[in-house]
Amino acid sequence: MIPCAIPTSDDCAATPIPGQTLLVERVESDDLQAMEKDSRAVLWRAETSMSDGDEDATESSEDASVLVVQANSPQGEALRLGNDELSKEPLVPVKDHVTYSVAKKGKDDITVRVDVEKYMSSREMTPLQERWNALTMIPQPLLCVCYLLSGNWVSGAILAEATKAYQNLSQEALTEAFENDPACFDWSHLPVVGWLFRHMYAMPPLPLLFITAGCVSQLPFSFLYHWKYAHALTPSQRTDHWSRRMDQSMIHVSSALSCYGTSGYWDYFLVNCIYNADSIYRQFQPKVIPRRNQGRLGVAIAAWAIPVLRRGEWDMFMQLVVTLGIGFFLFLRYPIGGWSHAAFHLTLIPLMALLMKIGTDLPASQGTIQGAAQCFAMADLRHAYST
Repeated sequence: MIPCAIPTSDDCAATPIPGQTLLVERVESDDLQAMEKDSRAVLWRAETSMSDGDEDATESSEDASVLVVQANSPQGEALRLGNDELSKEPLVPVKDHVTYSVAKKGKDDITVRVDVEKYMSSREMTPLQERWNALTMIPQPLLCVCYLLSGNWVSGAILAEATKAYQNLSQEALTEAFENDPACFDWSHLPVVGWLFRHMYAMPPLPLLFITAGCVSQLPFSFLYHWKYAHALTPSQRTDHWSRRMDQSMIHVSSALSCYGTSGYWDYFLVNCIYNADSIYRQFQPKVIPRRNQGRLGVAIAAWAIPVLRRGEWDMFMQLVVTLGIGFFLFLRYPIGGWSHAAFHLTLIPLMALLMKIGTDLPASQGTIQGAAQCFAMADLRHAYST
């Protein structure tokens, strides 16, 4: 006889099969001692006749229940005995009416894991909300690109200093110096491109280009996922879908590029490339583990903030912490329901502004900015002569 899962139940629940989805009853800590004394209130033990298996949950059963206790309880610790998977990752918190899958793999080997379908269902959004999720990903790369094209990464003070060296030159001498400097760009002969790049007379620093490249590269995948697939797929299909995997993978790409953008060190960039490449590989493994994937994303994001802290830029670091804190709160807690994710995307706008400021002030950027200031100074003086 299989022991009943619910102490108050007179009849035994149906025997669960490996991979079957079962409804979990919440267990209060005050009831743990009583449960231990009740022969019916036991966890699945060695005598449960369950065959080996570790498939993902695919079916639901409302009339079959399993008792799952809190992770820090004696019963929760007992679950870990002989189970390599549970020893590596803590049990997920037990909530009312949360769906879990149960699999039996050996004599004392019991696996309890959260059902991915239930996890994704808790974050379900309407098609309109998903469309706004897509649209709110556009401002961030637009901000980065506009900042580069505006030329504002060359400060007024640096430009004024560079202008002193050329202000006494004639228009012909300025034109010759500008055209003979390989670092200076002249877009005036290109009608459309010339208008777009009319304020950018030299190449921006590499840190700014890396940050912008990371932000821009993520946009098409995130937009496609939210606009087309997120609302059209079931929760389990959405979790496994290539568009969602690519969306999260491109966050790793963006994070790796931003690591150079905030540090200016190639070795630090290389280390983060290796880590994020491994994380991308894990994103495409057959078994989706949301907690692990989110944890690795958190590490990837923290990695580009560490150089700011290491340089002692406390004001900037605290601005990053506050901005990220608000974003993570919206992402994890969903305080305004289905609109929380779009609001989270909006917090990325000030975040990207902070990153571009960090890249501009970076020591590795100053040489390029000083050289670009000469091109900007010559271009401005040429324009003044022509008007």
